[in-house]
Amino acid sequence: MPFFLRLNIMLSLVEVALEHKDQAQALEWMEQAQLLFDGSQWSPEQAIQYRGRMSGLRYLCGQQEEGRKYAEDTLKMFDIQYKAILNIHLCRTLLPLAKAYQVMGDGATAEKVFSRAQEEGLVNPNSRPRAESLSELACAMVESGFEPSAELWQAMQTAKAALKDPW
Repeated sequence: MPFFLRLNIMLSLVEVALEHKDQAQALEWMEQAQLLFDGSQWSPEQAIQYRGRMSGLRYLCGQQEEGRKYAEDTLKMFDIQYKAILNIHLCRTLLPLAKAYQVMGDGATAEKVFSRAQEEGLVNPNSRPRAESLSELACAMVESGFEPSAELWQAMQTAKAALKDPW
């Protein structure tokens, strides 16, 4: 089975264990997922997305310091790998990390990362990637229970208004 499918399944198992309040099992699967992730090669956008998701899960597994450090390192990785990421994927790449900060209860950092994702979604001049980025951003906010500030909401509204037909 391809590594990305195995990793997605493993991370889903972590989420199910957490939903059932089985932290020991969640942590065991988290460690297995980490080994699988570390033993594979990923594109920069894949690595950053998975690391963002795993930082939030690690935090929920009771490893708060490790989860937060992993998230901080992942944000640095985004900055280092920025030019290697296709501009249509910049927003999408940051969203799991923004959601992780929201899970950690760090709304201020979640706001910063969501805001950056919104800005990165505008890098490509074409309307379709901009519309897709805006949609993914809004979905990620809803999924994580994040409420954007008035400034971020206005930036999203401005981005939406600038889209060309049919978007």
